[in-house]
Amino acid sequence: MLLNNADNSYTLFYNRTISGLCIGQRYEFSAYLANVLRGIFTVDPNVRFEVRSAINSNILIAQIDTGPVNQTINMTWAKFGISFVTPNTSIMLLMTSNVHSGIGNDLAIDDIAFCVCSTNNSGICP
Repeated sequence: MLLNNADNSYTLFYNRTISGLCIGQRYEFSAYLANVLRGIFTVDPNVRFEVRSAINSNILIAQIDTGPVNQTINMTWAKFGISFVTPNTSIMLLMTSNVHSGIGNDLAIDDIAFCVCSTNNSGICP
């Protein structure tokens, strides 16, 4: 489990390069997130999942925003993620804070996963 005390900038929580992928194959990048704070004056975390080309990081393959990771009475895990078809054999996976506030915006991240989605399309493997 990773605990993040995000500040008032768009903090990068996670960055990993994956190589040896099959072009045209569908993959999923996901994680379980939980808001670790409760309070009336705190900002809920909001995380952006991004998949970028490892060859040229300016090329965005896919992205999704979680929206607010809501406060709960007991810390509750929720799965968030994105599926995508890769055009390259190497990609970068990123998770960043999508909130510009340091009051609140604290979250736990667990079970970060990257997996092949089951499909009849096998893609082109290196």
